[in-house]
Amino acid sequence: DLEKEIGFAGILIKECNSPLLKEGKFTAIKQDISMEMTLNSDWLTIGDYVEDLDKKYRKRFQKIQESGAELEKRELNSNELQHFQKPMFELYNQVYSTQDFKLTNITEAYFINLKEVLGEKLKIYGFFKNEELLAFTTHIYNENRQMEIHYIGLNYEWNKKYNLYFNILQFGLEKAIIDRQKSLELGRTAHVAKASLGAKPTPNFNYVYFKKHIYSWSFQLFLRKMYRNIESEWQTRSPFAAGVEV
Repeated sequence: DLEKEIGFAGILIKECNSPLLKEGKFTAIKQDISMEMTLNSDWLTIGDYVEDLDKKYRKRFQKIQESGAELEKRELNSNELQHFQKPMFELYNQVYSTQDFKLTNITEAYFINLKEVLGEKLKIYGFFKNEELLAFTTHIYNENRQMEIHYIGLNYEWNKKYNLYFNILQFGLEKAIIDRQKSLELGRTAHVAKASLGAKPTPNFNYVYFKKHIYSWSFQLFLRKMYRNIESEWQTRSPFAAGVEV
């Protein structure tokens, strides 16, 4: 069975809406935060958002936007998802390989399968230069008018020239505003970058159980190291001008 093949067994309970009333033998993955941004109902366009930024952040936003202006950004249809399946998987793995905390991985057909399951609740956009796919982003539209920037992929060789990562975030924000979403979920990584956009940390409730104590102990050591990295990286900041409430 699986336990014999890999040598240990465990259970992960991921992203509960609220804390478990009784944790039992489960260990809470504490201080796991996700960056979420509340969208001002007065923002009808990305220009409205930019106007509310502090001068420093407004200039930064515009500079990033200009750096990616020559890229074509378009939604990928089902045929294109098939055609770009392998390049998308490679771009995703470029991002995945940089992450310190990896709980799961995906298969090459993940994005095609996700589109089949979610339908119009999922939008997948490619960022192209001369028909070369340099990056992609996935937007999931959840209940209560919340849009999530799900998995992304990008070519780090072109990231510096086109600011691909920051353009992905700004593009997602623009789509969320246009689609009249109430909030934008930006994910766990790059807290400072996302705070600079206007996002704030919100807690995630995740729990893990390992059958063998040695794996539970090792996991606790890993979590402590991860928390220290998060705390050293994190800075509270707001990009909005004085008097602007979001």
